[in-house]
Amino acid sequence: MDKTLDVFISSKMLELATERDALFDLFASLKNEIFPIRAWIFEKSSYASSHSSREIYLEVLHNSRLYIGLFWNLYGEWTVDEFEHAKNWGIEQHIYVKNINPEHREKKLQIFLESETEVAGGISPSWFKTTEELLEKVRNSVKEWVLRIFYATRNISAVLHSKSKYIPYLPDILIGREQVVDQVEQFLKSNSHVVLYGSIGTGKTAIAATVSSRYLTAHKRKTVLWLTTGNENADIVLESLAIPFGLREKFSSLAMPNKVEELRKRLERSSTGLIVLDNVWDGQMLYTIQSAIPDSIALIATARHPFPLQETIEVNELQPDKAFEMLTHLVGSDIKLWDGSESDAAEELCQRLGYLPFGLEIAGKNMHENRTVPSELLEQYANSLHEMHADFAEPGRESMLALLIPSLSSVDEFARTTFMAFGALFQAKASTQLLALYLASTEKEIRKHLYTLQRYGLVKHLRQEKGLPEQWYILDLSFSYVSARTLDRQHISGIAAYVKRYQQTGSAELIPASARVDLEGALKAVAWATSTNHIKEVDYLEQALYKFMLWQGLYTQLIALLGYVAKTAEKSKNRQRQAQVWSKLGNVLMKLGKLDDAVRNCELAITVATEIGDLYLKANNLITLAHVYIIKSDYPKSMTACMEARKIATKIKDPETKVFALSAYGTTHSHLGNLKKALYYQKQCLTISKNNHLPLNQANSLNDIGKLYSHQNKKRIALSYFEKALALYTSIGAFDRRVGVIHNLGMTYTYENESQKGLDYLQEALTIYRERSDQDLICSALGDLGNAYYFMKNYQEAIRYLKEGLTIAENLGMRRLEANLLNTLGASYHELGDTKLGAEKVNKAISISREIGDEAREAMQLYTLGDLYFESNQFSKSLQPYQASYEIYVKLQAMKGIKDTEKQIERAKSKIPIKKRGAK
Repeated sequence: MDKTLDVFISSKMLELATERDALFDLFASLKNEIFPIRAWIFEKSSYASSHSSREIYLEVLHNSRLYIGLFWNLYGEWTVDEFEHAKNWGIEQHIYVKNINPEHREKKLQIFLESETEVAGGISPSWFKTTEELLEKVRNSVKEWVLRIFYATRNISAVLHSKSKYIPYLPDILIGREQVVDQVEQFLKSNSHVVLYGSIGTGKTAIAATVSSRYLTAHKRKTVLWLTTGNENADIVLESLAIPFGLREKFSSLAMPNKVEELRKRLERSSTGLIVLDNVWDGQMLYTIQSAIPDSIALIATARHPFPLQETIEVNELQPDKAFEMLTHLVGSDIKLWDGSESDAAEELCQRLGYLPFGLEIAGKNMHENRTVPSELLEQYANSLHEMHADFAEPGRESMLALLIPSLSSVDEFARTTFMAFGALFQAKASTQLLALYLASTEKEIRKHLYTLQRYGLVKHLRQEKGLPEQWYILDLSFSYVSARTLDRQHISGIAAYVKRYQQTGSAELIPASARVDLEGALKAVAWATSTNHIKEVDYLEQALYKFMLWQGLYTQLIALLGYVAKTAEKSKNRQRQAQVWSKLGNVLMKLGKLDDAVRNCELAITVATEIGDLYLKANNLITLAHVYIIKSDYPKSMTACMEARKIATKIKDPETKVFALSAYGTTHSHLGNLKKALYYQKQCLTISKNNHLPLNQANSLNDIGKLYSHQNKKRIALSYFEKALALYTSIGAFDRRVGVIHNLGMTYTYENESQKGLDYLQEALTIYRERSDQDLICSALGDLGNAYYFMKNYQEAIRYLKEGLTIAENLGMRRLEANLLNTLGASYHELGDTKLGAEKVNKAISISREIGDEAREAMQLYTLGDLYFESNQFSKSLQPYQASYEIYVKLQAMKGIKDTEKQIERAKSKIPIKKRGAK
């Protein structure tokens, strides 16, 4: 995914040619590992085209992220045209004016500059005299711009809200915004798309939250889909909006138009009535997302630019009387202490704060807590202005941030440290647990400091559904303040806190699923460590996050994480680390069903492991490769990879690797239908594990042997192995592995006609999977419950579970599981007397298996289709699927399948009259 930041440089062609060329060279020398920067000026970057010059530059400008306008004395039609388009398209604009002989400036240009810098939320031009001064100013502003983009970029997740009180960022009070709220609500009645735009600190998000909360109160059966988009592009935002509907993994493999169409269809079927896109930076993203929103759903976007939606509402500063009302409301009963002069001071304070709610809230809460008066706060405020950082030169921004200093001075040192911790943790929100880890304190103590900060308006508690950990957030301006003051060593400590939060201690289950609330910050920490060459920290984070993210099924995010690790490994020329990353990518891609990509990554890892002589790494990648080939039904390649891994394991005397290789070899034989050979190799694994004191591998082997006996219909023997595996997993604390055995016990007891005991085990497994939010295993458990009810001839109940599982499989894009579920679903409909519908479902399963190249399952499903026709006395019709199944089994050399289909073909032929058998 391209994260390049394109910068469009505009000026009058001849007047500022020297400065324009110098800027182009400056951007060529600027480097940023996370966001590469690319500059464009017409003279150097334009290309041969049949289009007009205007069409060329507007196309480039449309795709740019930053517009830099250079002005001096001459008015340029094209330069102003570019400026106007940048403004309309919501592209950030930086304006630089050469301040030499301004008396010669054309009046038309002077009027243009004045009109653009006087409006609320307008542009503050930067003045320069020399080229060197211009370069320094641009270098600083671009550095600050990239920093803001970095912190605005997030690994985002949309949340579907059904209760008004849990809408995020809902303000305690909203004064002076009644007219805006009414206006937005009026637009929502016709499901309009509305953008609330204005400068930072005006309270756009608070207005959107208030409207959303009131919407849910008025529409009891509707939901609000809320997403803070930040700097992310349409691809990521579409995937994020799909998360609440279980579509994330399916989206990872879809092209953009398909994502738009799929999300639109899902939204049409949902209860969503309103979508809120908060803090929008990317206009192109917003236009794309609009096309995915059905006409029956309204949209609110908050942004700093007036993106041209159906309706645009500018959120300006408060009216002076409303600002005064808000300030005095926050001060509360202490207002009685003010004399007449203090009212004048309060009005001056409101004016100095730009009548912006952010600053007024901090000022009012400060006076309330400290029982001070406006004149005292004005004095503190004036003294703190000189302490402001150069990054906060934007008009109005430094005034509000200056208030943080007196407010922070009012709380104790520990509360101040807690406030500053957000900068070290890379994001404006964090859980109490994470803050406690960073500050090496207890959650109780941290919570006390956070409540102190909340009384001063410095932090806020994020309202959330029950069961989720406490989260706290600071506003964007505050986050800019703490970020600018965070040192590298503090960031390193923040990374250590994330490592502790996610560090594995033997079992993924020991980390609660609720730890996902801090994952956004952890991934930002990875990005920061990558960009600043803190390679050790990148490795620590990856080692801590990998198993958690794998367990949670966060495959798309995991691929992004491994991409960062690959980048640091390449920079440090660490070939072994590169091979390890390719190995992990191969594993993740296999789980996503991207089998060709998985093969490619495993082969890359094997090549490098061979070059550097890391036989252990080579063997493990050969085993992963074998499992990919098993899924692809390429059994000769699977066996070759297993045997090569086995030879390496013998050579390096590593019994565990040998067990993995033999187990994969046994699995291959199992897929070929040679259960006797499969059992032989799995028993070898068990012996090696026992002799070398490998209890986890021993338990795995017991479980695998149990499954093979179950396939041979030796259910009682299978049960004894499963129970031994369960006892061993429990004794060594491998609780996340236990659930798989519980699952297997459920199926085996069901087939042993102890149906209630079997169903109890299967329900227990499903409950555990639901608690872990492990979607693919939830889907698998639902499928097995469907299979169990099918075996018990309770076809209605079977269909209920199979349909629920099918919905998940379709949403996640899990094609193999989808085909399995359809196969049993078809058989269930057939048993209820609807052979036509049953055959339709089984045919769909066959199509999917054929599409993904899973020949073994295709053969099994063709066999099912033959059975459906045979059992409904359509003997001639059954011959074709039986024959097709037989041919695949011959190709795969699956002896059991060959024998079974041969038998069924003969049975079908025996039922067909001789004359009919010979007829076409």
